[in-house]
Amino acid sequence: MIWLLFSLIVIVPVVLFYLALVKSLSFYNAESTLSLFYCFLWGSIVAVVFSITWEVVFTDAVSSHLDDEEMFYFSNVILAPVIEEIFKGLGILILFIIALNTRKGLRGPLSGLVYGGIIGLGFSLTEDISYMMDAVEDGGLFELIGTFFVRVILLGLSHTTYTAVIGLGFGYAIVSDKKINRIIYPLTGLAGAIVLHSMRNLLVTTLNAYGIGFVLAFILNLIVILLFFGLILFFALKERKVVMQGLGGMIGEILTIEEFNQIVSKNNLIPFYNYYTLARLGNNYNLTRQKQLSLLRLGSIRHRKKYEKTDSHASCHVTDATYLELHNRIEEFNLDNIKLVSESTSLPDIPLTESVLTSKKGEETIPPLILKNEETGKSIPIKINSTIGRSVCKKFGDESKFLAEHQYKLNRDYSGWLIIPNNEVTNMTLLNGKSIVTEQLLKNRDIISVGNVKNGVNKLPLVVYLNT
Repeated sequence: MIWLLFSLIVIVPVVLFYLALVKSLSFYNAESTLSLFYCFLWGSIVAVVFSITWEVVFTDAVSSHLDDEEMFYFSNVILAPVIEEIFKGLGILILFIIALNTRKGLRGPLSGLVYGGIIGLGFSLTEDISYMMDAVEDGGLFELIGTFFVRVILLGLSHTTYTAVIGLGFGYAIVSDKKINRIIYPLTGLAGAIVLHSMRNLLVTTLNAYGIGFVLAFILNLIVILLFFGLILFFALKERKVVMQGLGGMIGEILTIEEFNQIVSKNNLIPFYNYYTLARLGNNYNLTRQKQLSLLRLGSIRHRKKYEKTDSHASCHVTDATYLELHNRIEEFNLDNIKLVSESTSLPDIPLTESVLTSKKGEETIPPLILKNEETGKSIPIKINSTIGRSVCKKFGDESKFLAEHQYKLNRDYSGWLIIPNNEVTNMTLLNGKSIVTEQLLKNRDIISVGNVKNGVNKLPLVVYLNT
């Protein structure tokens, strides 16, 4: 028991470091903690149990036809790589099927690399503990330390990189609009993982007898690890560019230039940097992080809608309803004064690759607008251009149900605050009891509501207060 605890104490910190590194590099893909937890559990428990079970089954089936030496090489070079990669890959297949049906989770090559890497990391944890316990029985503490150094330090990311290759195949499959590719890409990834796994095992078994196997295995492992992190970094920077282009046009509307700079800072790829940045703000970390995740997702969607072909048959397709839901959620965070930076934070400006909504002359002098419901006494401050709808106004009570998700916009320019109605809604936007179909300049104590003038319907009146 004491050796098991010792093994956990020395292995877990290393695994957590690898996990933090991989997760930080996937910042711009915003993988959910639940998905990563599922991947780790699948690799460390489910894949291990199935692999051991079927390895025993096949070993019993063929052992009578091979001698001990042949069985040793067959088990290590062929059987173990095939069975282990299949059952590790099965965990990604489940995520792939979920993404096809819900369009959530697995979203592309970066997601696939990360999910596959985490499954492999979980598998390594369980396998390394098993090998270290065997080492204790064979040679005591020194054998355990040697096994730890070889398997965890030198070859610690082997399973991570193998399964990441499978994940990369599924990642490319999920963004392809050709159904045949959804079969070819994952199978190619699985074949690549099996080959790499077999080569490593071949080097540390057959060729190791000649004294060069381990050296060659270490070199192979180092090359694969560098490729793994190189690919993750490549796709991470690619996703960063996507977010930059997607959110660039929203500056001044749903986020400030300071918040934009915080999101696209390359420092976010450093482990724990983003957590430290958000945690020190003093706000509710979970709410701040949810706003950040919503902005990242919205940036990706806007980029796809603007620059990429949108195919309704592609599994990564996102509906306008999703776009509007994210947009309104971010505006709710803004109305609740949830910010990604402190008032005093000054980050270096990031050059944009698309036009940015610049402030118009005199805009900075326009004071905030407050919408207040006199019946409930509740109010919301509007400091930036905002879309007002059902979600934003739900705090005012049941009458918010009469609003569409996008009922009207409140925009500011050099002349003051403007209300811009959405005319494709069930209940029209009313200003001081009259229907409006074009933008109107708001004045202090104007009343905005929704309804139908002819039928005498007037719901959720909100009084406009302009601070002077």
